[in-house]
Order: sequence, then C-alpha cells, then structure tokens
Amino acid sequence: MIDTEQGREIVDRVTTKVTFSKMSSDEIDDYIASEEPLHVAGGFTLDGFGSPFIPIIEGDYTNVVGISMPFLRSAMSQLGYSWPQVKEMR
Repeated sequence: MIDTEQGREIVDRVTTKVTFSKMSSDEIDDYIASEEPLHVAGGFTLDGFGSPFIPIIEGDYTNVVGISMPFLRSAMSQLGYSWPQVKEMR
C-alpha cells in the first residue's frame, strides 16, 4: 500500500489456504463449461458455481474475495489513519 501524500509504503502479505474437494471428470467439465473459471481471478469464486467444491478456507475469507480487510485496517492505522477516515477517502 502506498500513501502518496505521505510518501510512505506498507509492504506485507496475507495468506489464505483454500481446499477443494475431489471433483469427478464430469464435474470438472461442467465447471469449465459454466465459464466461471475463465472470468474470475484464481479460476473460482466463493459464491459461484464452484463454491460447493470448497469445504475448507483457512485464514482470511476477505483475502480470497478481494483485499484482506484486517490487513487494510492495519496498514491504514500504520499510516496514521483511523478506520472511519478510510470510509471518507472512498
């Protein structure tokens, strides 16, 4: 994250482990035919056609659907912003 006004940068990483169930050949073919994996980052979504094949998510759910919100809050705090100020920045 780069704060151009302050000239500061926050560098970190957030990891989340997503476990997929074993899929049959027919299920894989159907999933590919749905074209969902062709239009989303990582080839799956947690709320789409592929979601029934994801029994376990270890870590931050928001990291899978976009930017990790706990990380974002922490980084903004390190830059000196309160969480309510972030809402005003949008």
